Amino acid sequence: MYCSLNFKSLFANKQNLSVFHLISIFFLSIFLILSVCSNSIQAKTDTKSQTYKNLMGVGINSMKEWSGCNNWDNRHSVIGSVEEYSQVLSDGWRHLNLFICAQEHFPNDELDQNFVRSKLESIRSQINQLKTKFPDRTFVIVFKGYDYVEKGMGFSGTVLYQRIIKSKRMGAEFIKWWKLAAEIFENEKSVAFWLMNEPDYRYSDGLKDYIQLMIKTVDAIRKAAPKRWIILNGTHGSVIGREKLNKTIFDIMQPISIANIVYGFHSYGTSKSKWDRFEYANSNAISSISQWDNEVKKGLGEAIRFKKRYNVPVMLSEVGIIAKTKYVNKGVDSKERARFFREVIIPWSDKCDCGISYWGLGDDSTPYVRQRFKSFGAPEYARGTSKGADPRPPKGIPLIRDEDLLEALGLTEYFVFKTEKVKELQTLLDTSGYNVGKIDGILGKKTLDALVSWYKDKKIRFNKKTSNKLEYLIALKIIKENFR
Repeated sequence: MYCSLNFKSLFANKQNLSVFHLISIFFLSIFLILSVCSNSIQAKTDTKSQTYKNLMGVGINSMKEWSGCNNWDNRHSVIGSVEEYSQVLSDGWRHLNLFICAQEHFPNDELDQNFVRSKLESIRSQINQLKTKFPDRTFVIVFKGYDYVEKGMGFSGTVLYQRIIKSKRMGAEFIKWWKLAAEIFENEKSVAFWLMNEPDYRYSDGLKDYIQLMIKTVDAIRKAAPKRWIILNGTHGSVIGREKLNKTIFDIMQPISIANIVYGFHSYGTSKSKWDRFEYANSNAISSISQWDNEVKKGLGEAIRFKKRYNVPVMLSEVGIIAKTKYVNKGVDSKERARFFREVIIPWSDKCDCGISYWGLGDDSTPYVRQRFKSFGAPEYARGTSKGADPRPPKGIPLIRDEDLLEALGLTEYFVFKTEKVKELQTLLDTSGYNVGKIDGILGKKTLDALVSWYKDKKIRFNKKTSNKLEYLIALKIIKENFR
């Protein structure tokens, strides 16, 4: 939203005007400024739509289709699995953001339509499978670059974004990418588009150039899908709360007067904090980060001011913390991570009435219990499906929930699910003659002892390491299969 008035022309002939006319022109100028440069964006938001409600809830970013860009993207139509996404959504996440690595989609600055169509249609197939079980959720397609111009996560920009910035032809091909996506997902009401994750445009007039490209892209998308919800990030990586950038939220984003646009910003600590830095968090055990709470809250306050000034939907489209687990002893203590979200992020979300997207599934900051470093494969699993850093989730192995974090985020569906499943397990054990005590849905000592005894009698190996988190689910499946 850009506006200006030419005062020079308004007062050019002031010598021929009376004082009365000059005063009239002055007040008219003020009126025009307030009218033309009004803070509030005159674009309606459909707050009753399920997509809006889901985006304003708690969702999760999946980097599965992004992390395998170099090694796996060209060999596999999709990397994430319906099995894994089903467990994730059953935990209560309201939206699932699927990050697409678009780095190889423009050979010789031209969109490879066949390759992109194949990729997006495979993802659409997965979404359709997930919708049969989760018809009330929202799925977001996210465009993202991969390799960076220089080291330093985003500070120098991705190679792909630099190509788009420097070439009008690449800008046009970027719009074609989204026109193709709009065509493929034309009938998918539960799908939203996130046009560019962490855009760069770190130069004079960069915001203006970025906004112009976004407006053209939105117009192209809306011709095929007039009601498609769209997420826009700000420039400079859309990061707020970093005083070293010397940029406020109003410097990195200006809203556009188009309906059903959500403005997403990212929060990763402050310029002085270290726990949010990948290298530091994966090299140190961090017991507390509370000393930075107030500074983080100050940064988050910018998002509230942005929403109030422009009367537009806002979300924290990326926020995450690398946690220490019993398998990986580097990172922020998992209970401290849960505290941070319970005391800082969720209260902000409630006050702002804004959404949250956790970063991210498949990353070292996964909201599930990581069992190894991302550089060795999917961090949520102890083993991959082949040698090397295979980003694909293994088949038949459930994610281990970080129950403290899920509870802090208010994802209660998993706990209801767990209670029901434990009751079912207790009933089966009880009817088989094993003493579980009271059938109460609590995986207590008697239930675990009965479970171990059942395994021993059936001569089936029992995994003690994960018994308190996921073994009861595997046990329930095995007991059902072997129940006589």
